[in-house]
Amino acid sequence: MTSAVFVGLVVARLAVFGLGVAIAVRGFRGYRRTGSRPLLAFGVAFTLLSLDPLVGPLLGQFLGARTVGYVAVAGDVVLYGGAFSLVLYALYRLS
Repeated sequence: MTSAVFVGLVVARLAVFGLGVAIAVRGFRGYRRTGSRPLLAFGVAFTLLSLDPLVGPLLGQFLGARTVGYVAVAGDVVLYGGAFSLVLYALYRLS
């Protein structure tokens, strides 16, 4: 992989991370302002989605090399499943 492609992918990943954090912050601010639980659910969901790029490398530091792949996939399933469940709850409550 060339260095330009790598830099582009890193920048794109950071941009997506920034968008997730921005949505989470807006959700939490909306919850504080209105007390709306669906906005709290959006904030928590996008916090989980924003944490995903950090969870895999952190788990890799603490677990053996043979189990890292399984744990990373299981962690993704838990994070994405929980986050999208919260988004579904928020959309259901807002409609």
